[in-house]
Amino acid sequence: MFDDRLLGPGWAGEISDDEVFFIQRELLKDKRLAYLWGFAPSRKTRPMDAIRRVAMEGDSQHRNANVPMARPPGRPRMLTLWAYAGIDLPDARSPSTSAKLDELKNDWESLGSR
Repeated sequence: MFDDRLLGPGWAGEISDDEVFFIQRELLKDKRLAYLWGFAPSRKTRPMDAIRRVAMEGDSQHRNANVPMARPPGRPRMLTLWAYAGIDLPDARSPSTSAKLDELKNDWESLGSR
């Protein structure tokens, strides 16, 4: 029904919803194809927007070019107390770590008393 060339990253350009569903089904069936498209083969999802990006701008010869398009940007990392205090690796035994934590604790307590 659909041209098998659609399964080549970067070949299709703009694709219809039916073509996206065809590619998505094939990517779920074939782990090697999913890998070529930049998806992690162990993942069970193949987002439609990612398929459209790789279909339009992907590279059939270089998987590394497809990975950023296939995988959505990571969620923003949560700011931890350690990062807020400017501590790279928490080490409770370090005097500077203890001093920074005490300072943060005092700041926090002063905010609560307002």
